[in-house]
Amino acid sequence: MSIDNKLLIWNVARGVLKLYILWLLDQRPMHGYEITKRVERLIDVRLSPSIVYSFLYKLEKLGLIRGRRKRGQNVKMYTITCKGCKVLRDLSNRLSSFLKELSEEEDTSKSKD
Repeated sequence: MSIDNKLLIWNVARGVLKLYILWLLDQRPMHGYEITKRVERLIDVRLSPSIVYSFLYKLEKLGLIRGRRKRGQNVKMYTITCKGCKVLRDLSNRLSSFLKELSEEEDTSKSKD
């Protein structure tokens, strides 16, 4: 696989993982370690925590999630914001439509063979 293909795959994977993190936080608030473990379980790969925490930082900078430390605790809990919920719904709908179109295109291609 060429370097360009690997880079493209990584960029797509990063976007999907950010979407997954938004989805997780739409289910309930979580701390970074728990999010990391859920992502690892999903992709069946051990990740450096810095990867997930960099995603959390970027999502927080965009106003899609909010991280808060409880007084006296070192653990930061993350929640999805209203803006994050809207983005999650929009991206989920767009992704669903895109995957449906890809599936229909694949079915059309197979029937031509």
